[in-house]
Amino acid sequence: MVPFLGQGGCMALEDAYIFGKLIKLNGDMQKSQKMYQKLRYNRVNKIYKDSALQGKLNHISNPLIAFCRNQLMKYTPVAALKPNSIWGYDPDVEIKKIS
Repeated sequence: MVPFLGQGGCMALEDAYIFGKLIKLNGDMQKSQKMYQKLRYNRVNKIYKDSALQGKLNHISNPLIAFCRNQLMKYTPVAALKPNSIWGYDPDVEIKKIS
């Protein structure tokens, strides 16, 4: 996980919480591992891709493009950035969906 959204530690905590819940729910390590992978794959990949994209945007070297990026970010409301797609995640809801 690259650091540009600050989600690496959060993903690790979510992983541990969810895997522990699945083991408790199933009592079977192999079944829990399969459920865990199914549950986590899309979220972790999306966070990774979004973070990698943010890294590219953060490191734009062309001054004109960097200026445009900065102006766009300055005048874009936080709500338009969809922060709930990252921080609105509820692991218990997701566990219930697959169990």
